[in-house]
Amino acid sequence: MEPLGRVFDFILKLLVLALIWVERRDAVRATSGAATGGRPPGGPATAHPPASPEARQPSAGAVPPPDSDDGSGAAPIEIPVGAVAGDGSMTCPDDYPVKGNPSSLIYHLPGQLSYDRFRAGVCFSSPEAAEAAGYRASNAPSARTDDA
Repeated sequence: MEPLGRVFDFILKLLVLALIWVERRDAVRATSGAATGGRPPGGPATAHPPASPEARQPSAGAVPPPDSDDGSGAAPIEIPVGAVAGDGSMTCPDDYPVKGNPSSLIYHLPGQLSYDRFRAGVCFSSPEAAEAAGYRASNAPSARTDDA
């Protein structure tokens, strides 16, 4: 009977670990919006048209994310000093060329291979401004140039 008891204990431990993993996964999805494709629950399925660069002003404080104007009460994104809120498009204003990802706290520089693949959640005026806000540089390499 002893081996059967050990098997039962092992299966019970696996079930507990699986439940813990599912709870953590669901908590991450709930906070990042991954379960709804980055939209707030009940939010629109289409992206809003990008705001003009003149409409984006540098500010410090809480600014709602681009897709949260539907009144769902989504948590605001904190916009640091030296940055402007991204409009959800792939571009940043010329004066704020550094793309920041608020969920990962990673910033991407123009010329990096990753730069054109990421939406602008927050746009920084410089890498120093991004680092002062607690962001770290992307590990992506710079785009290759075949000038040789």
